[in-house]
Amino acid sequence: VEPFLYSGKSMATAPFSPLVLQVRDRLQSYLGSDYDCALLNLYPDGKSGMRYHSDPDQGRSWDYDTAVVSVGQPRKFSFRANQRAADDEVFTYHVFDGDVVHMFGD
Repeated sequence: VEPFLYSGKSMATAPFSPLVLQVRDRLQSYLGSDYDCALLNLYPDGKSGMRYHSDPDQGRSWDYDTAVVSVGQPRKFSFRANQRAADDEVFTYHVFDGDVVHMFGD
């Protein structure tokens, strides 16, 4: 598997730890999807997070199927259209420790 490039960073690949394998296997069983990679981000406080984005190479290097597992403190998780008009809605959900957000389709 190639390194994952985003936000000017190159994330080196490494084998799944036993814990990540266990989470991956449960997701695959529950969602009926196959996952062969994982990206883990640490947000050390309630002020850090991730901006709106679309994943690079999605649809070319991998499928339109992403599962986000929330671990730790609650967070707001917001969605909006990529090609956004001024009147487009923003959808915000509160995710808690152990919640899964499953995004799929175009």
